[in-house]
Amino acid sequence: MQLKWGVVVPPKTEHLIPPLPGCNTQIKRRAFVSYLPNVYGREDDLGYMLWHQNRREQLVIGRVLHEMGYEVKVGLWSDPACVDNRSYDLIFGMGPTFEEVCRRNPSALKIYYATGAHPDFHKVAVETRAKDFNRRHNTNIVPERSVGTESSSVVEFSEAVFQIGTSFTLETYPEQFREKVQLINQSSNFIGECDLSKKKACVSQKNFLWIGSGGSILKGLDLLIDYFSRHPEFNLYVVGNVDRELKNIYKNTLKGSKNIFLFGFLNTQTEKFRKICYRCGFLVFPSCTEGCPGSVITAMRMGCVPIVSRPASFEEINDYGFLLDELTYEKIEQGVNWATSLSIEKFQYLISKNIVYSQTRWNLERFEKEIFSAFSSTIQKFHSTTNE
Repeated sequence: MQLKWGVVVPPKTEHLIPPLPGCNTQIKRRAFVSYLPNVYGREDDLGYMLWHQNRREQLVIGRVLHEMGYEVKVGLWSDPACVDNRSYDLIFGMGPTFEEVCRRNPSALKIYYATGAHPDFHKVAVETRAKDFNRRHNTNIVPERSVGTESSSVVEFSEAVFQIGTSFTLETYPEQFREKVQLINQSSNFIGECDLSKKKACVSQKNFLWIGSGGSILKGLDLLIDYFSRHPEFNLYVVGNVDRELKNIYKNTLKGSKNIFLFGFLNTQTEKFRKICYRCGFLVFPSCTEGCPGSVITAMRMGCVPIVSRPASFEEINDYGFLLDELTYEKIEQGVNWATSLSIEKFQYLISKNIVYSQTRWNLERFEKEIFSAFSSTIQKFHSTTNE
């Protein structure tokens, strides 16, 4: 099959996956997935599907439920108008659409799909980070991506939570809800391979990488600019669009900098992106709320040793990188000092170790196995409880 790039397809707010042939239509089961219907009809558009790992994951979610015998309707997570009046046996997803379809189907099995920290933790973390930034810069900025679409009530009324993340993400939940949470390892949208010999030839322990999209302040980019602007002996490579407010505040600093390089958005499948990663020995990502995001995984796959905050980390971080247990200038300094003091043997060992670990833990095949297992056990538990 020839894969296509950049095919223009009209946006959709819903998609219906019919039941498998041979299913007993008199006992038809229906599932509503509140997530990403736009992926259907664009499966062969490689550029579109690799924009974010969640697009291929949506296809897996729909296929798994379909193969379990459900007629699956996929509605856009942010558009409750796509909710119809049919009854559903299983509801999965996030956002206002999830809340609306759950409201209309109170007896259905409700599974909340969480891709970030618990809503209450997220709110407090964002407020704390914004307060710190505004205090240091005498501003009154509300960081982008700071307003959530859900309240913590979705965790309360759902029978189960499928949580993308790690045990660190689980810690953001109140203890009384943790037993209903099943952790799922996300996949990766990065399909490239790191040329290890080229990496070792190009890399420097003085080069550090930050990758992000919206929410530059929440992802700690300001802390990195503060540090690297005072340390011209090190280089910071910034990949991703920087929030306008942040750019304005640091305009003079960035304009005169000879060691902070802004590349804007880059497709991670391109040679230009790979060349940057080959130069960088480390990823620094002091995010206040994300659960081991795709940018961390992509960088690790390209041999960048992670220096990350607790929310953005994973259980074995101390074996693979450095944990920033506080979001402060001083902790950034500790992380950089740790990185630059590594022996060349230890440094190259960590490069290889991170590549292998990230490829093994975060991939689409493992995601499919884990999501299938989570659905199977949750459905079985729900029916055994309701039939008692």
